[in-house]
Amino acid sequence: MTQFLKTANIPEKSVDLVIVSDYRSEIITELVGNYHIKVISPQPLENINGSERYHADMCVLHMGENRFVVDSGNTDLKNNLKMLGADVALCSNISASMPLLNVCLMNNKMICNEKKTFPEIIRYCLEHDIRIIHTKQGYTKCSIAVLNENALITSDDSVCRLCIKEKIDVLKVVCEGIRLDGYPNGFIGGCCGLLSYDTLAFCGNIKRHPDYNEIRDFALNHRIRIVSLGNGDLYDIGGIIPVAEKEY
Repeated sequence: MTQFLKTANIPEKSVDLVIVSDYRSEIITELVGNYHIKVISPQPLENINGSERYHADMCVLHMGENRFVVDSGNTDLKNNLKMLGADVALCSNISASMPLLNVCLMNNKMICNEKKTFPEIIRYCLEHDIRIIHTKQGYTKCSIAVLNENALITSDDSVCRLCIKEKIDVLKVVCEGIRLDGYPNGFIGGCCGLLSYDTLAFCGNIKRHPDYNEIRDFALNHRIRIVSLGNGDLYDIGGIIPVAEKEY
């Protein structure tokens, strides 16, 4: 039986399965070969032309436990999750201007742009006492590296101000140092994900980031070590979404 994460984005043990784009095959090689993690990759989004059409954080949202919302065009992803025992809802008309699934869940709160979030997600949060924290940033999940239920890293000014107001521990970093095809820079959340409760993995060499020392120290303060998947530049591939944990 698949041991889905109880809380979206935040594993309690070592991760057994992730959803991640196959846009950078070396990242999958690292995850499978060095960490023995199984990988599911989404199909490209039909309504987006840029490189973000391949991004997992645009195509799927894990709501916690076996609940997922998936782009309606991603039939393979939907079927793979259902075979694992997931309860999958479908979302259509995702676009660059309306990134309907790109929200950040952190246990009992969700950071998102309410106007650009799939209404079913808003409704679910209201029904399950998940507090909605509104931000102007539409690409919320891209912009946030989650460390735990009350700590994150971002380069977005509006998200940072919001976190300070909400008493969420936040590290503000520069936006430079992360590649994303077609754009000057990528996002910090789009180049990482938790592989266990105490390991945050980056797509590329995190030591190349201008704020590496601050990121390392902030993570260590939360008892999390950071690791690099490869030695090249950091790359925004739409994040590493932890889905299931190892049984041991």
